[in-house]
Amino acid sequence: MNSRIKSLDGLRGILCILVVFHHYDAKYIPPYFFENFIIRQADLLVDFFFIISGFVISYNYKHIATIEEAKLFLKKRFFRLYPLLLYTTTLYFIFEIVSRNAFSSFINKEINNTTIIKSYLDTLFLNNSTPLLGSSWGINRPTWSISAEFYSYVFFSIALIWITPKFRNIIMGLPLIAAAIILFYVSRNGKVSNAEYGYLRCLYLFIGGFFIEKIKVNKYQLPSWLGNLIFFSIIIILYFNKNIIENQMFHNSVEIVCIPFLFSLLLYFTIHTNGLLTKILNTKPIQWLGKYSFSIYLNHALILLVLPKFIFQVLKLEKLTYLEFGIFALCILLILLYSRITFKFIEEKFYLKRIQ
Repeated sequence: MNSRIKSLDGLRGILCILVVFHHYDAKYIPPYFFENFIIRQADLLVDFFFIISGFVISYNYKHIATIEEAKLFLKKRFFRLYPLLLYTTTLYFIFEIVSRNAFSSFINKEINNTTIIKSYLDTLFLNNSTPLLGSSWGINRPTWSISAEFYSYVFFSIALIWITPKFRNIIMGLPLIAAAIILFYVSRNGKVSNAEYGYLRCLYLFIGGFFIEKIKVNKYQLPSWLGNLIFFSIIIILYFNKNIIENQMFHNSVEIVCIPFLFSLLLYFTIHTNGLLTKILNTKPIQWLGKYSFSIYLNHALILLVLPKFIFQVLKLEKLTYLEFGIFALCILLILLYSRITFKFIEEKFYLKRIQ
């Protein structure tokens, strides 16, 4: 039986909005907004999603013990993720095919129909976080993380069936260490492509969330100020990572080890204390964002692609600062309203009312 932790819903809401900001096209917003060190590194916040997922799945499904229970678990997770992924991906695919053939003067001509179809299939088969069907990001780029997460679900269910509880924590640590080493190795010359290694990135962080769930709070109350300290430490490290650190090895250490570790600590303190951050996450507006966060995450890419391009390239409106921020705000509003619709007619219809 699933148990919800309200602060985690709020955390998802904040994270998904920051990811939306990150994906907004630099051509249509002033540089001082686009180059903000938090927004530019909001792709790292996907790590937080994976850690949260590892925690929540471990929290709710720790008693899986048989193949039948594992099948039911994977069925639930599939129907939670796939209907919206199928809808958003197909809509994006139709837009790509139509726009590249009917409005080619506004589109990147290097991408042809064959490439689009391959990317579409890569996404539909949940492989766009792996090199199995090529190294494409798939259609609707954020879907790579859905692919990666489903691989982690499969690993998790197999691990619970085949590894006895006595040795589970030790053995689960082995793929975590192995994934970290591989990520360090493949990132030695630059940033790792999630289109090829996203599944590994997710597995590493998902297992991290698994271990966070195992840490139980003792009888004493955890001080909430420590959670605030961790939060501000993350902000400071993100600033240094963007503006100060130049050595690639240091970047790798920060992004693969330091930031996920701090994310895990922040997750732990957010759950087990009632500090300022937790109280903010439990407010109604943030909870609203959390409720629709999955739809926001999968819907935003197409709206961000179409609306600014139409305003500034097709209609050729002048890029005045007030208009740029106005279109940006309109994009966010449309994403939120549209996501409420897809939540009701896709998420609720195909999962919440059928599986739970």
